[in-house]
Amino acid sequence: MPVISLWQPFASLCFTDDKDHETRGWAFPERLLGQRILIHAAKRLDMPKRESILCQICATQFGGNFANTLPRGAILGSVILEVCLQTSGGAPSYAEFFTGDWTKGRFAWKLAEKRLFDEPIPAVGRQRWWSYDLPEKLAA
Repeated sequence: MPVISLWQPFASLCFTDDKDHETRGWAFPERLLGQRILIHAAKRLDMPKRESILCQICATQFGGNFANTLPRGAILGSVILEVCLQTSGGAPSYAEFFTGDWTKGRFAWKLAEKRLFDEPIPAVGRQRWWSYDLPEKLAA
């Protein structure tokens, strides 16, 4: 299955109601439209400033010690890429404004049918797209 690696806390946020879009400087390949992909949490943590709204969102979702407890270097779950839209500078919700980069001209990938795995699957990530042979029982 196709995989995209995201820094934490953004990878875990994809499986919450606070982040329904992944924002990038590029559109996902058209062949992935409507397809299920895997979300991988990279080993890198992009720690938000303590006083930021993003930090408050993360603390609410994952607890105050989220910087030490969020899984890294693992596949967290899967989503369907529902649509890819070019951003106009605004976000669809208050929380999404802080969980992505909505600068005009970027791309927002709508994530649908989110499935968080019971246990993260350890895996070494890569930049851009890469593939992973997901066990049959998790692919359904």
